[in-house]
Amino acid sequence: MEIEVRPYEVVNGDQPWERETRFAVFEKETGKKLDDAQGWGYKSSKKAYAAWYYKNRSPAEKKKAAQLERKVRKWLNDHAEFCERMDDEAFYAMKGGEEFGSAQVEEMLKSENLKLDFPARDLLRVWRKS
Repeated sequence: MEIEVRPYEVVNGDQPWERETRFAVFEKETGKKLDDAQGWGYKSSKKAYAAWYYKNRSPAEKKKAAQLERKVRKWLNDHAEFCERMDDEAFYAMKGGEEFGSAQVEEMLKSENLKLDFPARDLLRVWRKS
């Protein structure tokens, strides 16, 4: 099934500035609306595509993602001191108006001679959830 994302206008009041463009996912052949964020619409076409593909992952993809998350959580539990250092570094980066991303995590891992068997961006993503 092929999909497409189309914009539509939402009116929040009587005034022209109270209008907003939202996006929904449609089936390309039939034009049937497949997803519109429970009636709210997505704020961008990129978000609509991302949500559609996330919601429609195969069971194998979901299982693989869950396994990776468990693996990263175990690593974070086994390296609690590193996790605390990440908290500190993120705090000082935000305080200074700087970004705390996977490049900074990679530098921290390198300085402590720690190696990962998964990408640093996954470590950062799971760490941010916890």
